[in-house]
Amino acid sequence: MRKIFSIGPKDFLTSIAPSAHTEAGGLWFKADGINPVYDPGGTESIENGLLQAGAAGIAFGDGNNIGSTADTIFCGESYVTGGTAYLFMMGKSGHFYLKAVGSGDMIDRAATNQIANSANGLTIWGPAGGTVKLYYWQREQIGAYDMTGNNHPATADSHWNDAVYTGLYASYNHQAHKFQGNVYYANGPYIGALLDNGSGGVTHSSNVLDFPTNLKCTAISDDGTYLVAAVTENSAGNDTFAKNKVVFWDLYSSQWTREYDIRDPFIWAIKKIGNTNYAFGQYGIYEVSFGGVTKILSRLIGFGTMSDLNVGYGANRATVYNGQALIFGTDTTVDTFGKLSPELKNAYLKPFKIPSNVGTPTFISTSLDSGRVYVATDGGSGASKFYGFDFNATTRGTGVSAQTVYLPLGDKYQIERVDVIFGEPLASGDSMNIQLKTDEDSALNELTANRLTATYANDGAIRRKSMLVQGFFAEEQLSVVINFVAGAPKIKRIEIYGSILPVK
Repeated sequence: MRKIFSIGPKDFLTSIAPSAHTEAGGLWFKADGINPVYDPGGTESIENGLLQAGAAGIAFGDGNNIGSTADTIFCGESYVTGGTAYLFMMGKSGHFYLKAVGSGDMIDRAATNQIANSANGLTIWGPAGGTVKLYYWQREQIGAYDMTGNNHPATADSHWNDAVYTGLYASYNHQAHKFQGNVYYANGPYIGALLDNGSGGVTHSSNVLDFPTNLKCTAISDDGTYLVAAVTENSAGNDTFAKNKVVFWDLYSSQWTREYDIRDPFIWAIKKIGNTNYAFGQYGIYEVSFGGVTKILSRLIGFGTMSDLNVGYGANRATVYNGQALIFGTDTTVDTFGKLSPELKNAYLKPFKIPSNVGTPTFISTSLDSGRVYVATDGGSGASKFYGFDFNATTRGTGVSAQTVYLPLGDKYQIERVDVIFGEPLASGDSMNIQLKTDEDSALNELTANRLTATYANDGAIRRKSMLVQGFFAEEQLSVVINFVAGAPKIKRIEIYGSILPVK
């Protein structure tokens, strides 16, 4: 008997691969809700590389309906006022929420008097020497809330001023983006702007750049030099490969300076790391720069439907963590792509699983609490939800599994032993098991009934568990399935032993 292979931290930290049989791209074939990154860039990084279930979500309510929200949140921005950091958020039905840094629930400042016809657009901004206001977009107009003194929404709720600027294109998608001292926003076939007038005031224009009327702006960003916007002509549905463009505009010319086509049903978000932008499509992520477009992740990202985009969901369903990694929602998970901290590898992972029966993500933010990702969902057929996922949470998700790609063996083996080594001893409530698969086609080709199982209840505070295997054979390939049943087991290494068999 000899060690066939061993997988550990350097393998765990690699990506989810494009398929079960692709060695390039990472160790994982499936890994929903699995996270080897315990604390990206924090003080607990000693646990980075230990394979664990991702953190369970903490449900924050609106103070009246704990764990749920009366509205589906689809835009927001963090801001420090009165000495406290807040995340200000607005929902599709016009509820306006404040979430202070820490563990408290939200406050609904529009619980009984909702903002009419709210749209996906919110920013906190003021011109040089002027008044800082929270601007909130409605379908055809822009409202404002004075953020100076004690007037801010954290302490008062009587300073709403709808219809400060009117005449907008009727849309639920008015994503706002601050750039070069001004605010630019998506406005159907136009880009609108709130412009610093140079004397402490604001000039509004609903059309500083216009597109052909068949194109609608779906996302907006910048690259440090140019304003970057995505436009689409898609109005047919989720699987229609329509014309999408990413355009670069210098803020002054009557036409955009450069454009690139992206073949995808639609682009639902653009986010920036450094001066490079990343466009999110239904079937992949694209690296976008003034020099060109490259598809860097090719798979179904899982953004709801075209109708979701049309009601304003999307542009804020993705964000950036630590200035180095993308974090975005799919229909069932919160995913990361890139380097979560400088010492970690570039990787595509799915660290957080959206709880069942709460719908799909509509808003994600990482700008309030260190190490926490806030996620709002549409509730599906039930109440909308608002969660916080802490990378280093002690409570982990349960009933989640990871499966490796099919690792090449080169020979036929009789598998004789499976070992699991833990990074920390099992603790009360911990339970996990490991099974082996030789292919995806037949359940008979699995080590299932006699899988390796380790539990604190039966084994105590062990650091290693071994299981002898009889009558299990693998030829050319083998995949390892790790099931996290309960508690918070932390796996450091998995080893497989066996003997080569002659090939007849």
